Amino acid sequence: MKMVTIIATLKVKEGKLDEAIEVLKEIVPQIKASEPGTLEYIPHTVAVVNLKYDYFLRE
Repeated sequence: MKMVTIIATLKVKEGKLDEAIEVLKEIVPQIKASEPGTLEYIPHTVAVVNLKYDYFLRE
């Protein structure tokens, strides 16, 4: 079986990073529950200076 890895970068408006993080904290459990084949779904910040919020998804 092939493994698919998806890496996405979300650009967050200036001043909205904390709000974006809170929203992701709320929806990640819902995503995990509705996508049972997903092995990992890991939101994390990489470059706060550039207002980016990256997440990692492996199926």
